[in-house]
Amino acid sequence: MKFFLDWFNPGSPSRCSRKHVKNGLFGAHHGGRALRLESLEERCVLACADAPCWLQVTLSTTDLAGNPITSIEPGGEFKLQATVSDVRVYPDGFNPDYPPTAPVGTFASYDDVTYDPGLVAVDGAITYGPLFENGRTPDTTVFANPGELDEIGAFASIDVFFTGTPSPAFLFSVPFEANAAGEVNFALNPADILPQHYSLLFGLDGAVPEGKIDFVNATIQIESPSTQDQILLLIGQVNALVDSGVLNRGNGNALISKLENAANKFEQGNTNAGINKMEAFIHQVNAFLNAGTFTTEEAQALIDAADEIIDSSLE
Repeated sequence: MKFFLDWFNPGSPSRCSRKHVKNGLFGAHHGGRALRLESLEERCVLACADAPCWLQVTLSTTDLAGNPITSIEPGGEFKLQATVSDVRVYPDGFNPDYPPTAPVGTFASYDDVTYDPGLVAVDGAITYGPLFENGRTPDTTVFANPGELDEIGAFASIDVFFTGTPSPAFLFSVPFEANAAGEVNFALNPADILPQHYSLLFGLDGAVPEGKIDFVNATIQIESPSTQDQILLLIGQVNALVDSGVLNRGNGNALISKLENAANKFEQGNTNAGINKMEAFIHQVNAFLNAGTFTTEEAQALIDAADEIIDSSLE
C-alpha cells in the first residue's frame, strides 16, 4: 500500500498545540474492521487541535500487575503504559478509494514523553506490545536524557497487514521507581526524527497530521502514608505475630496499647508525647528480644517501622 512508501516522504506534519483528556471511545469489530459508532456529541470527548481526531495516544500508570493506580508511596514501583487507538469515523481520515471493510488501526507511533526526574526514575527495560515488533527505539536512545523518554515507539509487524490492529492497542510500558513525594506529570510530545518516526494509520497515505492526534497525558501522586496509617500497619504486624504464635495475646496487647496511645497523642497534635509512646514501644520490643521472644529479624522489622513513624511525625 502506498502509505508504507509515503512514510519516508520528507514532508512533516504541522506543529499544533493540544488539549488533553482522560478517556477515549472505541467501537466494536464488525466485518473485519473496527467501526466507531459513537454520536457526534461523543466525538467531542476527544481533544486535538484539528478536530475530528484520527489517532489517540494514551498514557496511564499501573502497578506492576497492570492494575491502574493514581498514587504510590516513595520507594514504590509502577509502570507507565501507552496505548494507541484509531479513532477515525469512516470515511473521514481514509483514502477516498479505501474500502469500508478493509483493515484499520495504528501502524506506527512514536513520541517523546517528559517527566520530573527528581521525583521518579526509570527502573528497567522497555516492554513493547507484541503487535509492534518492528522499528523499536532502543532503550539506550529512549533513556539517554533523564526526564525524557526520547522517540519511544515502534511500528507494526507485516503480519497485521491484512488484519489491522485493535483500538486501543498496547504500544509500550516502562517501569519506574518513585523516589520523592510530589505530583508527576507524564507529558506526551510529538516525535522529532521525521520521516522515520511518523505516526501512521491503516488506510491513510502519509503521516497522521499532528493536529489530528489526541495526546492523553498521565499523572501520578507520590505521597507518604499518614502517621495514623503507619501505626495501623504496625498494629497489623503485631497482630500477625500473635496469630503465628510468636507473641501471646497478653504481650501483643501490651505492644498494641502503646501504639494506640501514640496514635491518640499524634492525633491531638502532641507530637512529643506521641514520640515518647513510640520509644516506649521500641523499648518493650527490645525487652522481648532480650528475653528470646523475638528473633533479631522480627524485632528489627518492628523497630524499623516504629522509627519510620517517628520520622514521619517530625516532617
